[in-house]
Amino acid sequence: MKLSRSDFLVKLSLLFLSVILAMAFFEIALRVVCPKYKYAAGAQVRVDKFRIYKNIKNTKEYRQRPDSKERYLVIHNSLGFRQHGEFSKNKPEGIIRIGFFGDSFTENLRIASQYSFTEPLDYLLNKTGSKYEVMNFGTDGYGADQAYL
Repeated sequence: MKLSRSDFLVKLSLLFLSVILAMAFFEIALRVVCPKYKYAAGAQVRVDKFRIYKNIKNTKEYRQRPDSKERYLVIHNSLGFRQHGEFSKNKPEGIIRIGFFGDSFTENLRIASQYSFTEPLDYLLNKTGSKYEVMNFGTDGYGADQAYL
C-alpha cells in the first residue's frame, strides 16, 4: 500500500512532534528528579554577534562534583578563557603560543583545572626552559562551526 504525499507529510509531522514532546518531557523530568545535575546545563555565557555566545570574562565560581561532592574553583580570565593565568592580546616576543579550540571537553568545566589538560601542559612545557602560553579557547556547548568563528 502506497502512501499519498499528504499522508506521508502528516505522518512525518506527527513523528517530529512526538520526538520534540518526548525530549521536552525527559528534560523536565530530569531537572525534577535529578536537580543536582543542574550545573551541567547552566553555563555562564553571554551573547556574541559573531558566535552564538561566549564565556563571560573575569569570573570565579565554585562548582561541586555530583559524585564526590568535591568543590573546585572555575576561573575565566580577562579574555574569557578558563585559565588561572592572564595573557596579553598581542603575543610577546620569544613566546610560543599553543591554542586549544573546542567544546566542553576542551573547556573542562566539570573538573578542577589541575586535572584538565591545558594548565598541566602549560606548566610542563614551561619547565623545559622555553617560554610557552597554552591557551584554552574551549567553550561549553560549542561545535566546530562556533570554534572556527
